[in-house]
Amino acid sequence: MGLEMLDWLLIGLIAATVIFLVLFLAYLIRFFFTSRKLSVLKRKRPKKKKNRRKWAGQVKKMEKKKKGAVKLFLFFLLLGGLCGGGGYYLKYYQMTNLADKDKEALVQGYFLMTTIEEQLNEAATTDSPKRVQGTVYDLSARLASYGATTPDGRLSKDGYLLLKRLYQSMKELGLVLTSVTEESIQNPESIEEYMGDIEKTKAHQKNVLEHFRIDESSLKQDN
Repeated sequence: MGLEMLDWLLIGLIAATVIFLVLFLAYLIRFFFTSRKLSVLKRKRPKKKKNRRKWAGQVKKMEKKKKGAVKLFLFFLLLGGLCGGGGYYLKYYQMTNLADKDKEALVQGYFLMTTIEEQLNEAATTDSPKRVQGTVYDLSARLASYGATTPDGRLSKDGYLLLKRLYQSMKELGLVLTSVTEESIQNPESIEEYMGDIEKTKAHQKNVLEHFRIDESSLKQDN
């Protein structure tokens, strides 16, 4: 179930919680008023025997009304609690799970960095540095574009900041790697610097994976 669907479900649960709590309060108030009336009625027990039957009927009717109010306010309290608990869980779920666009950016970022690493490792032995440079440029441009993604605002503060740092790092890495030239791609020192930059971004990626309890192997399967 997507987070957008959960938004509507959360709104429905919140609305239901409010309605049930209002009904709970209404029947709770009714219970107290009925109890008060019953208490007053019991103190007015008729002395004449012929009036006691009518009085007993009124007491019985009032007690039945009181029991009905008790059942209803407990029923609506239970429903309000269930809906409120469900709403709380859904809100927690939204705060601790990635939206589809963030999942896509994370998977694609992983794929792009892995492929760029492979290309850079190949650069030392390739007889076509121009081809490698072109591939790295294209992949890096895509990486920079995913780095412009804004994290979902429904995430927790910590999750939002971790994801924002990753996106910023992806963007900066992509911009750096788009400047790769045929000459630099054949320079071992330059390659080492590029690899170091990739490792920094992967460190942010690792923090995100750990925070959202995502298995790295699942990213490989999604590609």
